[in-house]
Amino acid sequence: MREDTVVIDTNVFEHWFNPDWNGDGHINRLLDGLVLQKRRLCVDEGRRIYGEYEDRFDQYRSHPERTRFLLQLRGLMTLVPHEVIQVDHGDGLAKCISVTMGKAGAEPSDKVFVYVACAADSLLISNNHSHVNDHAKHLKKCAKTNMARSFSARAVLR
Repeated sequence: MREDTVVIDTNVFEHWFNPDWNGDGHINRLLDGLVLQKRRLCVDEGRRIYGEYEDRFDQYRSHPERTRFLLQLRGLMTLVPHEVIQVDHGDGLAKCISVTMGKAGAEPSDKVFVYVACAADSLLISNNHSHVNDHAKHLKKCAKTNMARSFSARAVLR
């Protein structure tokens, strides 16, 4: 697994603003640490991940109390170097991910986050237990079977 990249699921940003999930500021520390480590943010060539990030940015824009968080999110989106990964929705990896995550009712964007993490050999940070984290064992098998080097999902725990 590469140590210089990361894929961040949008649910991490949703939990960032929720005191029940981030009351101790651990998500802030995690994101700050990723920036300090100079990790490159992996995104897909089709801009699905960018679109998800933009949606979150737009949702929070009208909340002045979240200005600091929005600046950090915008910094991740614009200042951190990105690595763009091509997603082939018809290849074996995509099909295996789709079957595994489809059984859990995952959204197409969830599948893109996992595909990008596998294809980039990058860590995926997600709090999506029902669609991602609970299926990590099967997703690792998808990655290995379909020539991706590895798959690793980490939850940002409370």
